[in-house]
Amino acid sequence: MRTKWKAAWSISVELLSSASVAPESASALHYFAANTLYTKVRKHWHQLEAEHRDQLGTVILQLLRRTPPVSPSPVHGSAVPHPLPFSPVVISRLCLALAAVAVRAANGVEAYVREAFALSQSASGPAAGAGVGAHPATVALSLQMIKVLPQEVDGADLSRARRLELQDQVREHSSTVLHGLESVLAGSVAEPAAAAAAAAAAAGPDQNGAGAPGGSGGGGLGEAEAGGGTTEDVVLAALDCLREWTKLGVSLGRLATDRPLLLDRVVRLLGGEGSPGGGGGGGGAAALPTACAACEVMSELLAVKEYPRSPAQGVSEALLGAMGKMPALFAAAIQTKDEESASTLCNTVVSFAQEEMPLVAGQEGKGLPLVELLLSLTACDLPRIPVLTLDFWLELQDVPFSERHPSLGRPVYVRLLNVLLAKCELPAGFVSWSTYTGDNFDEDAITELREGAQGVKDVLMVIYYILRADYLSHVMERLKARPESWQALEVTLLAVTLVSKEIRDWMDAHARSKDQECAEDAGRTHALVSALINELLVNASLSSVPLVLAAGCKLVGSFATLVGGGRYGRPRFGSVGGSAAATVGGRGDGAGSAATGAVAATPAAAAAAAATATPTGGAGGLGGSSDPSLLPRALGYLTVGLQQAEARGRAAISVRTVAASCERAIVNNPAALEALLQTLEVATRAGAGIEERLTLIEASVRVLPAVDPARGSVLLMGLLSPLMHALAQGLQSTTPDEPAISEALQQLAQAVRFLDVRDTPPAPPPGSPAAAAARGMSPAGPVAADGGAGGAGPGGAGAGGAGGGAQSQHISTELVRTLWPMLEAVPGRMGGSPEVMRQLFLLVGKLLTSLRMVLARQVHIPTLLKMIMDSYDEHQYPCCLDIMTTAVEVYGSADEAVEHFRALLGRASTRTFTVVQLDTALKVPVACVRAPDLERESARAVLVFLGQLAGRCGGQLDRYKGEVEAALAPHGEALTRLMFAALAGASPSLLWPNLIDALYALLRAFSEPQHQGVSQQWVFGALRDDQVCAALSEEERQHVLDAVFRLLNDSRSRFKALMLDLAKICHNEMTKDGLLAYFL
Repeated sequence: MRTKWKAAWSISVELLSSASVAPESASALHYFAANTLYTKVRKHWHQLEAEHRDQLGTVILQLLRRTPPVSPSPVHGSAVPHPLPFSPVVISRLCLALAAVAVRAANGVEAYVREAFALSQSASGPAAGAGVGAHPATVALSLQMIKVLPQEVDGADLSRARRLELQDQVREHSSTVLHGLESVLAGSVAEPAAAAAAAAAAAGPDQNGAGAPGGSGGGGLGEAEAGGGTTEDVVLAALDCLREWTKLGVSLGRLATDRPLLLDRVVRLLGGEGSPGGGGGGGGAAALPTACAACEVMSELLAVKEYPRSPAQGVSEALLGAMGKMPALFAAAIQTKDEESASTLCNTVVSFAQEEMPLVAGQEGKGLPLVELLLSLTACDLPRIPVLTLDFWLELQDVPFSERHPSLGRPVYVRLLNVLLAKCELPAGFVSWSTYTGDNFDEDAITELREGAQGVKDVLMVIYYILRADYLSHVMERLKARPESWQALEVTLLAVTLVSKEIRDWMDAHARSKDQECAEDAGRTHALVSALINELLVNASLSSVPLVLAAGCKLVGSFATLVGGGRYGRPRFGSVGGSAAATVGGRGDGAGSAATGAVAATPAAAAAAAATATPTGGAGGLGGSSDPSLLPRALGYLTVGLQQAEARGRAAISVRTVAASCERAIVNNPAALEALLQTLEVATRAGAGIEERLTLIEASVRVLPAVDPARGSVLLMGLLSPLMHALAQGLQSTTPDEPAISEALQQLAQAVRFLDVRDTPPAPPPGSPAAAAARGMSPAGPVAADGGAGGAGPGGAGAGGAGGGAQSQHISTELVRTLWPMLEAVPGRMGGSPEVMRQLFLLVGKLLTSLRMVLARQVHIPTLLKMIMDSYDEHQYPCCLDIMTTAVEVYGSADEAVEHFRALLGRASTRTFTVVQLDTALKVPVACVRAPDLERESARAVLVFLGQLAGRCGGQLDRYKGEVEAALAPHGEALTRLMFAALAGASPSLLWPNLIDALYALLRAFSEPQHQGVSQQWVFGALRDDQVCAALSEEERQHVLDAVFRLLNDSRSRFKALMLDLAKICHNEMTKDGLLAYFL
């Protein structure tokens, strides 16, 4: 095997050294060989003998020094003549391989840096004899070597101590590297002669007084560039290298202090000034590559936080000035649709603005050009740029208005609001993303901007907090300018719903404010929202587009309290108009209604009228409309939404919200109740999906108790019909469809959990059938227990027994009657499927808990228990025992069920424990406590059983005391040791109370004199086990033993506290000093 590894090393070197490789396959073979070397150094370094390790580094370095006539650039691949031996990707792998050798060799980092600098002077161009210096390509190669060193240190598979040691060694060379990079970049920016002379002087000795490595009298990389201009490739390589070395913790302030000329060059390149690719003119597309590389360096510098910050005189102003020149760079990137470059520039601008917010937003106005740039980027046509600017606008809110320039107050937020709404607006001709063919919008980008966690919502919240009612005014004024555009209406609705919670909170908190300004603003807000909602409900043509309809449904749900006539606080002024329509008409005296036609022609016009409405004085609250027709119209609007596939999901959620917020208003308003029932009826026919139906069921159960039970039952069955049909189809097929049956049962369980209809529903409208039923009356007279005429008897309405007038017609009666035969058929068809049976009994459990009395009337309790027990007899599914527990909890207190449950318990015990002797049965819990991976709930059940048995069920089993103690005694020592070990070991802390309770009961039972101290022997044996109490000394263990038996008889609570503290000590969550209180 060792011979094969040696062959692999040598073959890789031979492939790289061979001159006979065909040119067309040379690059692929060379890359394979270089990557093999790199991989083997990283993963199989230990297989090399010591003498071969040094040789390997030398061989790789010689390969890099080879000088063929022509080769691509090592970094960016431009084809220019220079002395490089391999293609860029091969050189990159060889540099990584050499760095991997260096980090694993003694003193390897120092030698690597020295050789990297020397490499730039080891090969010269055609004028080498003239002493011009190294060819730019070899300088780029040297920079590539330097760049990969910190990367390899961070990524190497080394011990933490070795990695920290290497990082320290790399940092020791950072000053030398920065000096070399400064000399490389010296020729990249045209400077006055004086500045050039200063740069030459600064590029001489480093801070330690030593010249840069690479030659006895040379200036390292700076000397290499002295005779000629710096090419774009070299500048890019230098900036890439600088970016990697700044990740070592170099901050902006430190670089400004230690290497001001280097920072100056980076700043000037960042602004597009003096780029080699741009001919020294700065700006434009040619300067983009170097500007982006400089921005990446600056982002790394800004990411390093210093406390306190290093003094950097003038650096922030210089950066601000450089970023003021960036519009030309952004224009070039936008013109060429270079989103990657634009993102790099934008990230740097935002990072700087966040870091220097006092300067950018200060009263002096120095940062106004940068704010204008960020505002233009928020409006940028490149789809992913606007999202990148949002963090700046969120950060700006932390600067008090008193410390900002005046134009960065409300005015800039009004402009920002218009920009964000324009960016969120859907394109012209848009119907859906599946049919949209334009190339100006990116679906993911606009969806993230509108709806994403990093989208506009948080910024709009900030804008609303600042503008308040003016936010709504500006949004609607924007709509007024384009009344015919459905896109403008949709984005207006979006802008309101995104901040709906903040609007509701503001109205609720300030409607009763003593501050007149706040109270009036809350009144204006209420009027504007009311106007928008009312116009949306009255003018059906506005919602003819499905996307607008969906947004409108969301708006109605967001302001359900206002729609239902609820109140926001108790303001010092009266209700804002008698209705939304009256408010729109400008009247504040409560006159008018939607039916009178006092509605503006457009939402914007309505809003303009509402904005002029003045709240009237009085003791009323800031409530919803007093127009009783508003709530039915809102429900009718949502009904239309349920009929449109694009709006159905949003409409269903809003129906649920309105039903929850306006429950009593719906019940007390016959028109609203009828509108909701019609909404549910439409949903049963509109092709609503399962999720929408479940949502509507949750909405319906809030008000269905107030309607005629027969109609409520029909509605409920209609909503659940797809699930019932799916279950019936799965059971009736020749081969039962297990996944379909399991899914149908699961979804039915989700629906049934909402059907826990209250015993006392909201008061129904007077004169309705539900009201008559609630009084025990039918149109023909009193309802008797058997459903006929006569007085209500003990089994009648409200008695909860079988039969009974109104209660016998519970809305879920037909559901149970139809569903139960199918459930009874499931064990016969799918009894062998654990998943189906689990879902079946989950559904039965929901029926038991939600429809207790309905199920009791429809299903005889013994029949239910027999189905459960028969399944358990055949398959012993744990879910059968779970449903038995639920049945006991629901029906166990009923006298007529007691005997049934006693028989059930006996049958289950006989079926579970084949040997019923207590001594044998105790082996099960002993084994369970011993198991390290026991599921938590099972472990808790075992511990509760042991505790109850040892405590003789609180005295109820005292007559069996002898039998219980005789059964426990043989297992006492093992149980004590296991429970101490569990407390000190890996048992979850949630089980500690159960462990302590069981331990207390066991020790307490055997602490009586007739047991002759056997429990003390058990505890003593457990404490002597080093695996249990390794943290305690012998003396401390004796103290714990004494404290255990003293507290066992004195205080159960202190015994539990002692055991808890002992467990914490064993888990290093507490010091041993915590036990002193128990020893005293």
